[in-house]
Amino acid sequence: MAFIKHIGQIVTTQQKVVVMFRQLPEEPNSCLLVDVQGLSDDMHNDLMNEVESASAQQQIDFHNHAHTHFFRDGSKMLERLHHNKQFIKLDTNKVMMTPDNKTNIRLDKLNAQLGALKKSPNITEAEFNKQLNLDSEAVTVGDEIKPATVTKKDTQVLDDFALAKGFVNQAENMEIEAKKLREQAYELIPKRKLTSMLKTENAVA
Repeated sequence: MAFIKHIGQIVTTQQKVVVMFRQLPEEPNSCLLVDVQGLSDDMHNDLMNEVESASAQQQIDFHNHAHTHFFRDGSKMLERLHHNKQFIKLDTNKVMMTPDNKTNIRLDKLNAQLGALKKSPNITEAEFNKQLNLDSEAVTVGDEIKPATVTKKDTQVLDDFALAKGFVNQAENMEIEAKKLREQAYELIPKRKLTSMLKTENAVA
């Protein structure tokens, strides 16, 4: 099974979910999920195709991708799911991220690690473990709560530090690329004029 971000399970029920928001802006200990089993076949297939797409896998948060992509009927994914009341708000410590059959990490732990790496991108593994009170000799992804699909540890499973640092590196690369694209756009159309045009387009839509 390929390593796929943005997918997980609710710890207590092992209900499969897509994590739309890892953290809510005003509630960092809460997340927003999509119950994939509650979707129609078409919506489920469209959503999972987008989750697994290369552009979505480059995003640290799936909502950034879903906001600009569509279901087959032409509706925006993020807006359609919200309108259909198909989001689940849940505490981050109740969600297990399961990017493959051998890797799992609780979402609150992942968020803490990503936060630490964002503040100090050049942090060493020893410093990282010390900040989060982790034992570098003992911790692997999967030490928290194992869903039913996880039966044993694998020595080749990514550890917390490598997993989280990879996410941050991808996010930083995306931010650099986004800055370049914005600069190219403003070379074509001045920023103030482009902003006005985009507002007009969104109002019409």
